[in-house]
Amino acid sequence: MTETRFHRHFLLFIMIFAYACLLLPTLGCAQSGGDVSPTQAAPQPESMAQAASAARTAQYQPEINITCPADVLNGQAFVLKVNSPHLERIDLSWTGKQLSITATPAAGGGMEAIALLPVDLNSKPGLKPLDLTIVDNGRKIQENLTIRVSEKRYPRQELKVEPKFVQLSKPDLERSRAESKRVKAVLAKCSPERYWQLPFVRPVPGSVSSLFGVARVFNGEPRSAHKGLDLRGATGTPIVACAAGRVVLADNLFFSGNVVYLDHGLGVFTMYCHMSEIKVKEGDFVNAGDLLGLVGATGRVTGPHLHLSATVLGTSVDPQVLLDLNPNDIPPYAAGNINVN
Repeated sequence: MTETRFHRHFLLFIMIFAYACLLLPTLGCAQSGGDVSPTQAAPQPESMAQAASAARTAQYQPEINITCPADVLNGQAFVLKVNSPHLERIDLSWTGKQLSITATPAAGGGMEAIALLPVDLNSKPGLKPLDLTIVDNGRKIQENLTIRVSEKRYPRQELKVEPKFVQLSKPDLERSRAESKRVKAVLAKCSPERYWQLPFVRPVPGSVSSLFGVARVFNGEPRSAHKGLDLRGATGTPIVACAAGRVVLADNLFFSGNVVYLDHGLGVFTMYCHMSEIKVKEGDFVNAGDLLGLVGATGRVTGPHLHLSATVLGTSVDPQVLLDLNPNDIPPYAAGNINVN
């Protein structure tokens, strides 16, 4: 009888112990608020490094905003802007051109990187890739955007000039070729700091007399398209800088006459041609609105005016766009913002 009672107590103890083993994980899960089933154990980090990494990810999930148009036109420049609380740098590739931009403090807080990007006048319509590598808080995020290039048709213009500017003599041809090489070398440089702000300042008050992109015919002979914006002005009218920058060329050229070239940083240049007088020298740094020279009629011209040109990453673009562009008016890229997780 005693042995039977012992067996019963032993079996009861075994049943209570087994029930407790099943019940304890459930109680622990209920206290932690998880969804783990009674037969599952809560996952644990494999190492302290993994736990620290998980904590950083949970604490840092900022939004990276990309602003740029989804549609652009040939011959024009457009704005790309990237900002986030901890942005460090962006590296981009666009139509075979590369650019690296260090982020700077944004007016509204956080950090931002802003670029002007060109669309060649002869670019064919279609979809073009814009590839970004965004360095944010020590991490690299790859973004591949698609920009649609649409065609803008430009008019034709016939002009009469001195024959020597159409049928060049051997000395004039040699001079113009040497000057072309010099100009290309100047425009090939890309200063890492951005001096420019949008929109650009109008350099003279006069109205437009000839548009960018016009197919020009001189004395009945077709020549390359007009790569600038002609603005009316009487001889002696002051010409001011469109944006802050450094004077990288101030000289007399065969076709352009007296010229001033400004480097505004990040591959952006403006050129002021046909001046009667140059008021700056190479190496000078000027601010937007500073005096550069006076309107004139030097070089290949039909009369006094300012020929204003602009290049971005070596590509000529319509200066009128830079005079009108306001980055605050550009909607976010159609793909939306990026959440870094």
